[in-house]
Amino acid sequence: MRHRVWWMHPILLLILIQPIRPFAYIMIGYLCFLALKDYLTLIPTQRMDRASVLISYLTIPLLIYWAATDRYGLYVTWIPLVVFLGICMLLYIRKKRFFFQDTVRPLFWGMMLFLFGVGHLVLVMVTPREVAPPLSANGNVLYLVILVQFAIFISLLRDLFLRPFQAHYTFTWTSALTIGLITAVFSAIVVPIFIVLPTSYALAIGASVGTAVITGQGFVQVLQDNVKIPRHWRTVQGHGGILLQIAGYTLSAPIYFHLIRLAFI
Repeated sequence: MRHRVWWMHPILLLILIQPIRPFAYIMIGYLCFLALKDYLTLIPTQRMDRASVLISYLTIPLLIYWAATDRYGLYVTWIPLVVFLGICMLLYIRKKRFFFQDTVRPLFWGMMLFLFGVGHLVLVMVTPREVAPPLSANGNVLYLVILVQFAIFISLLRDLFLRPFQAHYTFTWTSALTIGLITAVFSAIVVPIFIVLPTSYALAIGASVGTAVITGQGFVQVLQDNVKIPRHWRTVQGHGGILLQIAGYTLSAPIYFHLIRLAFI
């Protein structure tokens, strides 16, 4: 089923490498909006949660602005501190204390993955200006996208090979680590094409990104299993389809961003 959502990845690649940066930032923000919207359709919400959901949507343009202007201090603290405390205060003022965990826990989890995590794509795009001047912005982004697509491709081959032996996709740490190791070797081979990076760092980045991609996809699969979505609906918007398309970037983009910064600081 997952091969049906590959159409999103070429579109995302074109968005990231096109020369008009503000347009790319806006489109990444739109992807964050679609992912959060799709996530909220899968979790139970009540009428009283509308104000909290509105706050989470209004967070998207601020996060994209902080990232585009390379204000990482504001970016990294906005959701955990400002938004989290703001929603908590809102529930307290509205006397909804008994529903605190039911509202805050899933909403905060979704914002951290699909806003904070995916929003790191913008930070990856602006990283070369400050941290790694020798890098080109397109090379930096292309390197991440190629690693993510390769990990997804290996995961797809694994699913096709194991399909006769299992009824549906199952996430295991063994498969995640195996795909991470394969991606590490691939990363060391292709890194000279995109950026100037030591082989040791290329291996570390490849292993980390490969493992993170499969872990992110595993999370979406588990979420769809928990809400009992039929297999033939899982690539449809409103049933986790958007999440499945960008799940590979929820964890890999932050990890890649920090490893690149460590390599050049």
